Amino acid sequence: MIIDGDVERAMDTFIGDMAESFYDDYDRATASNQPGNLFKQVLLACALAETDERGFFTQSDVVAPLSKILKKTVTISAFQRHLVEFISEDRGAILVRRGEERQYRFRFSEPMIQPYVIIKGIREGVVDDELRATLSERGF
Repeated sequence: MIIDGDVERAMDTFIGDMAESFYDDYDRATASNQPGNLFKQVLLACALAETDERGFFTQSDVVAPLSKILKKTVTISAFQRHLVEFISEDRGAILVRRGEERQYRFRFSEPMIQPYVIIKGIREGVVDDELRATLSERGF
């Protein structure tokens, strides 16, 4: 039987094991001198977004998780610039983009960064019980 303590220890172990591999990537993608920036929240919303079988999501797929994280309704224009930055080398190209304008699809450049970002969000208290329940329903 798995209990909450087991899950918490497993998350700590995963973050510890992956910290060396992904910490720099995560930090480069989310670092900003601007107070109130949304890079961490938008990246977490990308990690929580519904994806297709190849791991791709659309801008529209990010709206619901980001709205839940920020606890207010957001539109694509609130984070579109962040997605563009996440595909740039300046932010470590943590996301890749495919398709044509207005039909872009995104995914994490390294698939294991996605669970790292989610678990980091859980550990930092950004992912509340409602979002955790959504993750459980999706098999995370």
